[in-house]
Amino acid sequence: MTMHLLFGEEPYLINEEKNRIIKDVNPFSISAFDMRETPLEVALEEARTIDLFGGNRTILLQNCTFLTGETSGKLVHNVDLLLDYLAAPNPTTIMVFIVNSQKLDKRKKVVKALQKAATTYEAKPLRNVHSFIQKQVKAHGKSITTEACDFIQQRLGMNLFLLHNEIEKLCLAYPQEVTIDATMLENILSRTLEDDVFKLIERIIQKQSSSLELLDDLFRLGQEPIKILLLIANQFRILHQVKALQNRGEKPSAVIKIHPYRLQIAEEQAEIYSLEEIQQKLESIAKLDVQMKRGEVDKHIALETFILKWL
Repeated sequence: MTMHLLFGEEPYLINEEKNRIIKDVNPFSISAFDMRETPLEVALEEARTIDLFGGNRTILLQNCTFLTGETSGKLVHNVDLLLDYLAAPNPTTIMVFIVNSQKLDKRKKVVKALQKAATTYEAKPLRNVHSFIQKQVKAHGKSITTEACDFIQQRLGMNLFLLHNEIEKLCLAYPQEVTIDATMLENILSRTLEDDVFKLIERIIQKQSSSLELLDDLFRLGQEPIKILLLIANQFRILHQVKALQNRGEKPSAVIKIHPYRLQIAEEQAEIYSLEEIQQKLESIAKLDVQMKRGEVDKHIALETFILKWL
């Protein structure tokens, strides 16, 4: 097949599929275009050109937002030129259309035509990254315990690029060990802001004075108070959902799609507050967010004072 369409919500999987397609291709015959900056006609002209060495030419069209519903502020492409090309493509050119983290607008004529002409690959988000982690570890000739998988997902979340890089670093740190267990992880895995804020919220809810020490640590690492506050807000929105569902006698796990460990913690945290108290917390967070963004308060001092009041 000389035409490929890669799209979906998981950039890592899209990148892996792209690498699979070009794996055995001569790198000198590959041309890449960012379609946010390059007119479609330029890429199509390249596609029609015969390779000087008589082989196949590969054209990568990245960020093909003209295949989505996104149009404002972007380069306007003449998609009729692509429709003409699809009717008579150059058989010696492999074209790869890439759409990252967006959905195709299947109502568009050009999308319908491309889906018929190309091999399509949709990168869907993984529901459970355990199998991904195990596969990455296995590629290094090792195995990993379930507890270690849980720890990695809890620490790093669902970002597959980050997971791939951190697992590679982990395996290189233990070249002789056959099995990776949870005791090997703490000092190897990179810290993420999300994980640190998750720990911060747990300490705040448990009214631990070490909350301020962790907050100060985040400030020293250069983390922005507004971003920390946003992540705190996100966790309390989850608590609000959990509490509301519990009050109605429904199971949060049937509705809220987050990692089971984080949901379990959220359910435990929700037991400490009433629904009204969680709503009050969210309102106070929203008020502080506005004050920070308007420059009415010193962001660092305000967030520290805000947390101190909770304690």
